[in-house]
Amino acid sequence: MAHDRGVDLAHVTLNTGDLRDQPAGDVGEDAIAYLGPIIDAGGGPVDVVPGWRVEVSIRDGGAAFSLAAGGRPVFDAMLGADPGREQALWESAVGMCRASLETDGFPMPKVLRKPARVPWLAVILRAGLSSLPREEVMAVADFERSLAFALLRRMGRMLR
Repeated sequence: MAHDRGVDLAHVTLNTGDLRDQPAGDVGEDAIAYLGPIIDAGGGPVDVVPGWRVEVSIRDGGAAFSLAAGGRPVFDAMLGADPGREQALWESAVGMCRASLETDGFPMPKVLRKPARVPWLAVILRAGLSSLPREEVMAVADFERSLAFALLRRMGRMLR
């Protein structure tokens, strides 16, 4: 469903299979503006705050990004933004989730279904998340969604 500030994001947590719509209006313009330079840095890791490092790359069909805290992976994410061209990103996300079973021990549902529409965000929770205090986990969740919407804006996929 479209809002005056953009399109909703189909958000799936691959470790749990949880799928929900994330309204574009839930992410403030100030957050999107703050994240612009991080996206523009492109490719290499960028320190968001001391000890927190994000890596972003634009890919065919969307984007990929990850966050680490204190050198430990917190999450990996794939953003499918281009209908018909995002399938490889989905397959990569599912493969990353399967691989994280060995390194991180998070569960994975038996069946994973790609959201039926774009844009979608597939998130893989990593071991570093479990060592964070609850308020930092909530901040990570906000950051992940805000970065997805900032990427969509930069890629020209947001409706105005």
